Amino acid sequence: MKNFDVLIACCKEGQKMKNLFEFWSEIEALLRSNRRMYVLADYDGTLTPIVNYPDQAILNANNRDLLKSFTKDRRFVLAIITGRSLKEIINLVKIQGVYYIGNHGLEIKGPSLNFIHPVAEKLSPKISKICKNLKVKFESINGVIVEDKGLTASIHYRMAQKRMIGEIKKAVKSMVRSHVDFEIRHGKMVFEIRPKVSWDKGDAALWLIQNLGEDGIPVYIGDDKTDEDAFKKINWGLTILVSSKRRRSNARYYLKSPEDVHKFLHRLLNF
Repeated sequence: MKNFDVLIACCKEGQKMKNLFEFWSEIEALLRSNRRMYVLADYDGTLTPIVNYPDQAILNANNRDLLKSFTKDRRFVLAIITGRSLKEIINLVKIQGVYYIGNHGLEIKGPSLNFIHPVAEKLSPKISKICKNLKVKFESINGVIVEDKGLTASIHYRMAQKRMIGEIKKAVKSMVRSHVDFEIRHGKMVFEIRPKVSWDKGDAALWLIQNLGEDGIPVYIGDDKTDEDAFKKINWGLTILVSSKRRRSNARYYLKSPEDVHKFLHRLLNF
């Protein structure tokens, strides 16, 4: 097992990425040198397309069968890492043998492992209160969804009118300002309210690898700003941004769509 301190070495932030399929020979060389792979994939925008409403992001049968194949192959450890709550992502994926990492890494569940960040758990009642107040605040604004995820909250505004976004942002900031234990993070058309703890998707990925205690290379795939934390902290592995446009990122490679992710995972499984 690599020394844990070594695992958090990061790359130069904002490096230019390479298209994964165009540099497949590099990928093969990296994979050949490692007998075990930790495949960590985001859900929304990575395994499923971005949709207008969170409950519409359904894993199709082909992707579910593909993910099941990873759990049956001893070369791989499969983890789904998401901003969704642990309960929700388990209900969406419904595959045994997977490690589920919810709420941006604050909760983890899988074979022989259970983890909840103690500070986030203690602050959970405050999240509930914030969500109730925001739901009242946004009753008159169409297209805003306030999602209480137990340890964090998401305020989705994808379906709101563009002219209302400034008012929505102002209301969220005002609410969080009165709760000093929380902070706001920005995602794709969503505001994330999270406890102020030094813990993110990257820390959760490293925690999983360390606690499973086996040598291997992490293969991390994600599409959102919150995945940049993981790209940065596990850059010694294979890091892949899902984006239709090439942009600067902490990831080394990029894929253009969830369809490309499926293609890559199929190729990885048959490597």
